[in-house]
Amino acid sequence: MGKRQWQVGAVNKEIEHIEAATDLLHVPAFEPIIDATVTNGDILYIPLSHLIKAKQ
Repeated sequence: MGKRQWQVGAVNKEIEHIEAATDLLHVPAFEPIIDATVTNGDILYIPLSHLIKAKQ
């Protein structure tokens, strides 16, 4: 089954609103405050304005 590692950074006040786009959005390097691996059936809620990075 699938799993993915998620890293979540602290709130970034510079992010106001992000529109869906076909281009990738690149964010600066950040220190994660959450570093978790989720698998099928897990739920991960990330509020707006947090930086995120995911790896398979």
